[in-house]
Amino acid sequence: MIKPTSNNRQIIKSYLESLSEDDFIEEVIIPFYSKNGYILYRINTHGPGEHGKDIIFYRNISIFYDQEFIAVQAKAEKITAQNVTQYSNQLIRALRVPFPTKTGSEKRYANYVILMNSKTHTNDANFEFPYLIDGKNNIKKML
Repeated sequence: MIKPTSNNRQIIKSYLESLSEDDFIEEVIIPFYSKNGYILYRINTHGPGEHGKDIIFYRNISIFYDQEFIAVQAKAEKITAQNVTQYSNQLIRALRVPFPTKTGSEKRYANYVILMNSKTHTNDANFEFPYLIDGKNNIKKML
């Protein structure tokens, strides 16, 4: 466990700021969800066809005899008032657009969509984000 000191926070922030999106996915996002009981379902290639879902994780919910799916939109760029609408729209799309199962015979929807970014967000972007996602409680922003 890393002590929560000012110096350590600066070291972690510098490390995150230095990561590319692919490194952020491999070194931070996948280990984070794996350690929290989620299984990697799919990593989508960047660009068309991902529908706002860079990575999809799932876990079995035995009480419901079903799976919970989490779609992660990974970013490694500063989010500002100029681009927060674009990212909010990607997250709404990721929630609304289904993804095919591995067999391709049916479609599933993400239970939650998470924005994880290794770079900073401006205060304006942080303020506007909850309003731009239309109060959807299953869209979250981390980091």
